[in-house]
Amino acid sequence: MKKKLLSLLIISGLFANSGGPQQGGYAHNAPNMNNCIQCHSGSVNSGNGSVTFTNLPQSYTPGEIYSIGVEVSGEHERGYGFQAIAQSGNNIAGEISLNSNSSNAEMNGNY
Repeated sequence: MKKKLLSLLIISGLFANSGGPQQGGYAHNAPNMNNCIQCHSGSVNSGNGSVTFTNLPQSYTPGEIYSIGVEVSGEHERGYGFQAIAQSGNNIAGEISLNSNSSNAEMNGNY
């Protein structure tokens, strides 16, 4: 059994997609959804990439609009990414949009 599992993991690594998800693809740790390791190989959060958030509010008020900055950086940025969803349990709990200052950003899904 261990040999079969190891073989499956090695083969899965060969099909990892470092170029990003397929069009309309998604990956996050929300209940019943995919996460990063289903498309990417390697150790989670290894390497020199980083994600920095700015303008985070001290508290959350339902119905308010928040402008939060996200910067992804590292030596080989193409392989790094960031994903967010506004969700409470299995229900959509808000809306995320890109502003006019967004660069190298892409919006996928109905969130």
